Amino acid sequence: MIAGSGGWSSKWAPFHDDLATVTQACSIDRPGWGMAGVGRGLTSPDKVEDYRETLALAGLQGPFVLVGHSLGGEEAVFWADRYPDEVAGLVLVDPGMPDFAIRMSTRAPLAFAEMREALMGAANYFLDCADRIEAMQAGGETEGLKRCSPRAENPEVAEVLATVAMDPERFRFNANEIMFMVDESVKPESYSGDLGELPMLLLQETLRKSPPGMSEEARAQSPLVDALLEEHHDRLIGYSSRAELRPVENASHDILADRPDAIVGALSEIVSIARADPSE
Repeated sequence: MIAGSGGWSSKWAPFHDDLATVTQACSIDRPGWGMAGVGRGLTSPDKVEDYRETLALAGLQGPFVLVGHSLGGEEAVFWADRYPDEVAGLVLVDPGMPDFAIRMSTRAPLAFAEMREALMGAANYFLDCADRIEAMQAGGETEGLKRCSPRAENPEVAEVLATVAMDPERFRFNANEIMFMVDESVKPESYSGDLGELPMLLLQETLRKSPPGMSEEARAQSPLVDALLEEHHDRLIGYSSRAELRPVENASHDILADRPDAIVGALSEIVSIARADPSE
């Protein structure tokens, strides 16, 4: 299970008890988040190689049913596309698109400009934390470091995170990832567009919401942004002859929080199909 941008394995923690009755479940920390170090690169194919290495080190062998939310869904598709023998099925939870910045900056330029400004604010926060941590390590002031400390509800996890996460290179990696995502001049790698007969369920939000703080002018372009994502989802469904797009009622983009039952149900379906006959 792969979280979206800014998330890590803790996003999937509430699912493990339910999924344990279906199959062995494993959630992976995104590079630069949770317990993971920095990744080998910023592209989705780079992340796939990081995830494959993580699972290999854990002694887990496929084929796997991959569950990916948002950017994690995009990465799951790349995984299935590059290594079809390793993937038995996909559950894509409102997946992102690899060329979102290029398409959105063209189709909804005002909405993109405001979204980019907000995300660059997050990138600058990470860069500031990197500088503050380096200053502390050099014997300087510790003022402002508290806001850079990782948070976790589990005290034991929080204690471990405190020793792992306060690494300036992690913060710089996170900042670079955000800047890469919103750089409309970068042409990311694309899928082959052929997943054969791979079982796939795409869960799509039905309560699309504009990001908080958007101007009325930018908010007016939200339908254009929604249309972009829906077009991308339709393309993904065309990649496999056994794919289904399933709108999830009463769910925003954060389907993990709004409708966890829909994700557990979808994963149970795909696991059952894969176990019955992976070639069908």
